[in-house]
Amino acid sequence: MTTARYLVVLASAEPSATDSLADLLRDICTVRTAYTTEEVLDRLDGEVDVVLVDPALAADAVALVTEAVEGRALDCQVGVLDAAERDDDGVDDVVSPSLPDERIRDRVVELGRRAQYRKALESYYALAETNADADEADPDRPDPDRLQERLDRLESRLDDAAESLDAAALFEAALGDCDDEIED
Repeated sequence: MTTARYLVVLASAEPSATDSLADLLRDICTVRTAYTTEEVLDRLDGEVDVVLVDPALAADAVALVTEAVEGRALDCQVGVLDAAERDDDGVDDVVSPSLPDERIRDRVVELGRRAQYRKALESYYALAETNADADEADPDRPDPDRLQERLDRLESRLDDAAESLDAAALFEAALGDCDDEIED
């Protein structure tokens, strides 16, 4: 399996802390830095794997980021840069800036893996649905052999990604948002 290079959006209340953390992560990730909540929101797109946001950035920074991720249907993981455990809706992990450098990198890589698994799973579901809905009589129907080849490649990507995740991370990546749908 090739090593993925994750795209991380990073924002802390202190610009120097943002820059230091970005420097720490740049050898394993592509990093977009932000210095305000508005900049974080501007940097979010479908390519982002991980968002790390400091709740001290603004009183509602974490809520605004999680709402934007959900509202834009982004398959990224949200981490909070905080020394204390938190139980915010939409937050996937808490990353303490006081952890040793290697542990911070490990947490970010774990978040990136979960995001990549989720993205591959979403692609697989969409392609499987296209395959299932294809009408054999439709002349514009996608070539079934090509669809199957694409499904096989996605299955392989999912298998590779699953090898690096534990059962809890796989469950969260695959079904983590289902509890919201059940409660509605």
